Amino acid sequence: PVIVFNQQVITGRSLQPFHYGSFIANYLALVGLVLASVIIWRGSEGERRPIRYRWAGRLAFIAIWWAAIEVLAPAKVIIRDSQFTDRAAAVCQRLRQRSTADGLVTSSATDPRPLVLASDNKVAVILPTFAPQAVLWAPHFDFLNLAAGESRERFYEYLYFTGIEGDKLAKELAQPMSTFAAAAFGHERVIPDLSVQAKPITSEEIAFQVADYKAYYSSFTRDRAVQHILSYVIVPSAGGPDLSNLDRWYQRDKGEQVGDYILYRVQLRL
Repeated sequence: PVIVFNQQVITGRSLQPFHYGSFIANYLALVGLVLASVIIWRGSEGERRPIRYRWAGRLAFIAIWWAAIEVLAPAKVIIRDSQFTDRAAAVCQRLRQRSTADGLVTSSATDPRPLVLASDNKVAVILPTFAPQAVLWAPHFDFLNLAAGESRERFYEYLYFTGIEGDKLAKELAQPMSTFAAAAFGHERVIPDLSVQAKPITSEEIAFQVADYKAYYSSFTRDRAVQHILSYVIVPSAGGPDLSNLDRWYQRDKGEQVGDYILYRVQLRL
């Protein structure tokens, strides 16, 4: 137990202590405390004392009460996320159907499967569960084994095609628990519990990141547009993003509404 609880001190490596601290270590410590208390209370074999059922009943009540809190409190969040997944799954499944007619072969050497731009990054996260197409960018791309700079390139391209300008990016990067900040600086900078030595994001880092993206935005060329050729675009049917940058390089069809989203087939302009 000493090694398990102090593995980060011994090895110097972080294994996402938030998950261990919130879901494992606290319960193990509590079980150990209860067992130790029972052993001490009962004493040695010769002078073993009986456990008082009144106290045992109280402890059981507290345990059941806390278990109810642990189950019921997150239920609303889980239900809301599950309902969103059900709605988003419709357009993802439609993409799967389109793959039969449109095929899965592309002429791109860097992207062997058709690429999908999902302006709602939550849709991008769940899309591979339902459809065989690939995504241009999703919030967890920094965990993938990509070439140096590819995750950043895809992230910038996603921002560019969804109409995110520098000033809006600056506001997003300054928000707590920002998905964009996690993509730009790493998840451990946004969620301090994921790091042993948390380092807050500074205003200077945000300014540098915004300046870097503005330079990318203003110098976007066809060479960059053809690096990752899109085949489909998914946007919300209400309150969708500004696709004027996308329309500069791609031609969209009339679109197909599937649930809360519109699915476009796009082709690179000649």
